[in-house]
Amino acid sequence: MDLKILKVIHNNPRIKVSEILQNLTNDGNLVNENQIRNLIKRKIHGYIENKGSKKTVGFLYKWY
Repeated sequence: MDLKILKVIHNNPRIKVSEILQNLTNDGNLVNENQIRNLIKRKIHGYIENKGSKKTVGFLYKWY
């Protein structure tokens, strides 16, 4: 699941959690926004960065 989220963020810079949810549910995954936020905070936070406020955060892929 976390690799799918990274791919979505990589293909869509400044994407919001609700848009990530729409992309994942189109693929047939059963998740909600809280699960996506938890995965981002716990597993993939080192690969992405937040842009914006806490309420309207957009995610960008970090380039090394």
